[in-house]
Amino acid sequence: MGYIDEYNARHGKCEFCKYHNFTGSPVCAECYGYSFKDSLDLVTFIRKRVSDEATKKFNASEYGKQLLSDIEHYEQLCDKCKDEYNAARDSYINEELKRVDDIINSI
Repeated sequence: MGYIDEYNARHGKCEFCKYHNFTGSPVCAECYGYSFKDSLDLVTFIRKRVSDEATKKFNASEYGKQLLSDIEHYEQLCDKCKDEYNAARDSYINEELKRVDDIINSI
């Protein structure tokens, strides 16, 4: 199916209706009470579809897979560093609180 045919097939349906196969009135439960107007014109729709398809193709390529793997690795590393920082900070705060408590208790 071409982009124009695909656009015409979904024209007048909101994103909820489009993905949930809602039939009948073009106003679904998500749109109820509003006069639904298609927010995407044909050019915007085509650009969005091409962008989505290009993203899927890139993510499926070896380079895309490698970059996604790197992102996941560095996100895990970042989370680990945050956990280590939080543990060290909490330990430092507890030591400072203990030091201040000892000073207060000695008075």
